[in-house]
Amino acid sequence: MPSAQAQAHDHDGGRTEGDVAPLSLADVDRLLLESARVAHAGPAAPVRTWRADLTEALAVLSYAETVLAGDAALLRHCLTGVPVDHKAVLDDMARTLSGGDDLGDAAAAVPVEETLFARADGLVAPHDRMARADLSEPAGVRRLLDDVEAQLEEVGTRQREVEARLTDIRAVVVRQYREGIVPPAECWLR
Repeated sequence: MPSAQAQAHDHDGGRTEGDVAPLSLADVDRLLLESARVAHAGPAAPVRTWRADLTEALAVLSYAETVLAGDAALLRHCLTGVPVDHKAVLDDMARTLSGGDDLGDAAAAVPVEETLFARADGLVAPHDRMARADLSEPAGVRRLLDDVEAQLEEVGTRQREVEARLTDIRAVVVRQYREGIVPPAECWLR
């Protein structure tokens, strides 16, 4: 069965019915703005909706960061001028992606949820350009590396902001349960 990403695109590269919308940095910014009042949220605030949306965004951002970090490692290697040892490049990429020592760690670091691939499309645009780039041309590789690193920084910044907001939301949910002000429809303690 084709992956969710393969099903979401037609052969001409367009979107088809039933696909998932890519997450953009603007979408993340909107979620952060909508949930900014969480510290002062009352029982009518959509705290659990914010939590669900931000948790999904965090998963997509984490996946995008993994892809972009691997791309940056590969592009940096291309700029070293060292003759290409394909096995060493792949081994180094696996270590970079996993933060560990072997390919098993790298495989575990990649999320299983296939919709993440499609949701991350907008965040990993430099990755798509890298697939078509001439990696033997240093000036082009440098420009692409600059783009990858800039996007990696933006994704990392949003990821830290989302993590902080989820911590705030967690504290509000706990406070609501302690104070007994959980909306009846959301109370699992009934």
